[in-house]
Amino acid sequence: MENPSEVSFDVAHGDIAVSRQLRRSLETIKSAVTDPALRKQLDDVLSGRRSMRDFGTSDAFAGIMDSVPASQLNRALTMSEDERQALAQVGEQELESLRSDQHETAPTPPPENVPPAPSTAAKDTGSPVIPRTRKPNREQLYTPEEPDEDDLYFQQRRNQGWLE
Repeated sequence: MENPSEVSFDVAHGDIAVSRQLRRSLETIKSAVTDPALRKQLDDVLSGRRSMRDFGTSDAFAGIMDSVPASQLNRALTMSEDERQALAQVGEQELESLRSDQHETAPTPPPENVPPAPSTAAKDTGSPVIPRTRKPNREQLYTPEEPDEDDLYFQQRRNQGWLE
């Protein structure tokens, strides 16, 4: 049963297990981060003052994702189909467990093997940081100010139903 004080993240689409798993992950990241500005942003997301979707498009989040070691990324990309299926099954079991659990009172401690995320302010890559990009001189991130035709169509279908 969902606790009313528990924040449901916008990207979870109402799935309490996904929200709880995301909360655990954000708390783990927050415990490893030393940058006070980034910790404040994570606090805002965890308390519901800022949406996860908004945080996910920020330069701070891009800095977190850029700090993932290349070896971890390569391991995930080269994983066999059997390993993926086994990992997916473990993930589904964990989500089911989170759906049936009561509200957690204490955050999950971070794993021992996770390196702390470097402060985005402390990194000096030598090239200027271009606002709203994941890395300097890479793809530009766009978030539309107003919904376009497709957004309005699907929003209408979601509100009125597909059979009308």
